[in-house]
Amino acid sequence: MLRNTKKIGTRERQKHWWIISNLIKKHKGCCVACKVQVTLKFTEPLENSYATIDHVVSLSKGGTDNLNNLSLMCYKCNMAKGNKTEEEFMSEYFQTKEEK
Repeated sequence: MLRNTKKIGTRERQKHWWIISNLIKKHKGCCVACKVQVTLKFTEPLENSYATIDHVVSLSKGGTDNLNNLSLMCYKCNMAKGNKTEEEFMSEYFQTKEEK
């Protein structure tokens, strides 16, 4: 997830929105994990369906910020995924759903 605690400039904000717009188009506005329709409406605290940018392979595991390593996830799934790869998270996510 591209989240920054410091203020970002106009160029970085434009880049962020360009990425999010492309990911929304690519994934048809749905979280790649749970398929919930994501929202761009910012609330405090963040809604579970808030759109986030996820690294398929996390930066801590050698992933990059290239668009082909980014996907769209809802806030809830992105927080649950942590630094797992998307493949690791998805297999864990679906295994948990099948047990219920």
